[in-house]
Amino acid sequence: MCIRDRCGLMSGEIIVWNYLLNTSIGITERKQLFKGSAAVTSLKFSRESPFHLLATFTSGEISIFRETEDNFQQLFNLMGHSAGISTDIFGTLGRYAEIWSSAWDCDGAKRLATVSEDQTCRVWQFYMDPFSLSEVFQAKEHKLAVTCVDWKNTKIGKVLATCSDDRTINLYNTEKGFEKIAQYSTGHLSDWHTLTYLELEENGSRLVCGTQHGYLAIWDLITKKNIFLKKVQNGGIEGLRWRGNIIATCSSDCALLITKIT
Repeated sequence: MCIRDRCGLMSGEIIVWNYLLNTSIGITERKQLFKGSAAVTSLKFSRESPFHLLATFTSGEISIFRETEDNFQQLFNLMGHSAGISTDIFGTLGRYAEIWSSAWDCDGAKRLATVSEDQTCRVWQFYMDPFSLSEVFQAKEHKLAVTCVDWKNTKIGKVLATCSDDRTINLYNTEKGFEKIAQYSTGHLSDWHTLTYLELEENGSRLVCGTQHGYLAIWDLITKKNIFLKKVQNGGIEGLRWRGNIIATCSSDCALLITKIT
């Protein structure tokens, strides 16, 4: 039996570790899947077979790989978010537009979403024959860099959610032409902060978001009300996952927190 782990590095490498479990001592094999020219920012697997690996980079590039029996094959690489005009806030935007997060769709339609420092969320259709991406939607509502995106089936339908340095969260119904259905904000918090990571509750009615100053906020998607807001970590929340009734966060103070939600 073989279990594979994949990891993206700041050096631009995507590494695959193969763990062979049918041996007496266990063997770990390390392979370099890909070496790009910019740091890897996200790695996401598609939900439907055949499985594809989506990789994004600080250069604004998007790569998609197809899983084979013993490795991955790169299908294509393209510039998803191009350089724009540098400003006092985005001094590097004249050279590149970093992609900060990505997500596959939740219905197997082979669509994916990417969000970037260029203040946009872009949705792409993934075509198999020939392999290509085509942009089908672009959201420009955020006023600062878009930091995270999630796409899940919820009790109010199939929802695409984004959060931004501008302290807002936007929700779109992907079954109704990406109609914007809600906006949440943490602008009432007194301390300076940005929003870093978010996740929708799978098949549920809630959304959680973390902030750069350690707060965790949860909204009810049906009532559109904030139902939880508390400082849970001393550093900025730099990673967030919601599985069942457990929310796991890690922060810049090198602490991992497990929160049980009822």
